[in-house]
Amino acid sequence: MDDTDIDIHGILGVLRRQAALIIAATALALLAAAASLFLLTPIYSATALLLYDPAGTALLDPEAPAPISSASENARIDSAVELMRSDALLLRVIAAEDLTSDPEFAPRGFFPGQGNDVGADAALLNGTLARLRNAVSVQRRGTTYLIAVEARSQSPARAAELANALAQAHIEAERAAKVESILGARDLLAAQMLEQRDTLARGQYQAMLARAQQLESQASLQIADSRLVSPARPASSPSFPSGGAVLALSALLGLGGGVALAFIRENLIGGFMSAEQLQSVLQIGTAAAIPRQGKAEQQSLADLMVTQPLTAFPESVRRLRASTDLALRRRPQREGGAVVAVTSALPGEGKTITALALARSYALAGHCTLLIDCDLRDPGVHQQLAVAPPHGLFDLMNQPDADLDVRGVVARDRLTTLTAIVGAHRSTIPTDQILAGSRFVRLLQAARRAYDVIILDTPPIGEVVDAFYIAPQADVVLFVSRWASTPQREARAAIASLREALGNDGIVLGVLSQQDDARTAYRRHHGGYLAAAAQP
Repeated sequence: MDDTDIDIHGILGVLRRQAALIIAATALALLAAAASLFLLTPIYSATALLLYDPAGTALLDPEAPAPISSASENARIDSAVELMRSDALLLRVIAAEDLTSDPEFAPRGFFPGQGNDVGADAALLNGTLARLRNAVSVQRRGTTYLIAVEARSQSPARAAELANALAQAHIEAERAAKVESILGARDLLAAQMLEQRDTLARGQYQAMLARAQQLESQASLQIADSRLVSPARPASSPSFPSGGAVLALSALLGLGGGVALAFIRENLIGGFMSAEQLQSVLQIGTAAAIPRQGKAEQQSLADLMVTQPLTAFPESVRRLRASTDLALRRRPQREGGAVVAVTSALPGEGKTITALALARSYALAGHCTLLIDCDLRDPGVHQQLAVAPPHGLFDLMNQPDADLDVRGVVARDRLTTLTAIVGAHRSTIPTDQILAGSRFVRLLQAARRAYDVIILDTPPIGEVVDAFYIAPQADVVLFVSRWASTPQREARAAIASLREALGNDGIVLGVLSQQDDARTAYRRHHGGYLAAAAQP
């Protein structure tokens, strides 16, 4: 049950964080659909309904029609449908409606009356026939006697005219076929009477003459087996494209595509969304996930270690300290205090705040702690400590014949017993020459003898090479990645550089900084406990 809740919470978190991308994809799909609707020519449809009588009863028929089976009825109706689809009937519609002169149906490049070329006339007629064939459809409605004749055109009136014309042409063809059949029988009987006039008895002759007259009467009173029960009417809206359906489908596709892109960005392209993802992608242990703080808490995050020690941020830093201690126990101890380097792939990941908060946590736990700002290109520890010393690490490393008296250049933290060597100003020379030299190594050796824990705030390893030289001097390296911000490609490249610098024995722990979901989950599960513990 808990796993399901976490999964749902994670999915909702992805949708919320990537809302802008999802909205943009949906809006782009709708914009493309609207442009297509504007550019496409609307097509209107009209449908005429015919009722077919499979019995085929004729007026003045002296004999009642014999009943026919259902199979025969279906065969007759299907035959009528196929006849309506035939080229012969479509040619009648072309002639009746003069479609060879209609720009919508006549092939382009042909003009009526253009010369006397028989081949050109045939091509014009065949092209018009092909377009008309694509513009009409004839279907039987289920198992009923109804036949639907549908026509499509750019004009609603033209669509109705074509549907009705095809229906009327079929009715006329049926009636003409019946009349032709009866008149054919009459003519055959008249020919027999003429040939056998001298040999026939008077009674027989009179009987045949009466039959001929009866056939002639039937021919004039024949009706078609089909009749138009619902003429086609011009449509008020186009059948293609269907604006509502197209926009709805486009919105659905855009939304689906946006959600897919959101998950791809979250898991393959964008930043890390959880400590588990950080550990899985980078193949490193995860020390802690430091939660995001509200606007009121962002004035000085590291001060929360002292001013609000029982809130979520200090608790996550204490968890980071505990994970670091466990990692230090697994590594063979060097002589003196432990050195912990804090780095990141890119600037602005929160490594300086993390380093200061971790250093204060060690100091509050009773450890003699030193924080060194090794980011000589962009020092920031002095700003977090609100101090402005005249000298710092750069000056210490450039003193001629310095004896590396660490205690003579440190600044005191106003809130804890922490001491720090800050970067008072930016370096004016390449910093790798300073940090890769023997003086920096001797500085760390002296710091190990004087302090229990030394925290190094290093430059981003993905930007400059300084951290590449500092990392081998540390017992544990903390890699800080900003939640939902650090590109995974940059993080993987930075970890590869760290592994190359540390070798097989190096320990790298991941820290997910400013994680929104961690703060929410922590407060949901432990907020009541912390609130109770904070009360006297």
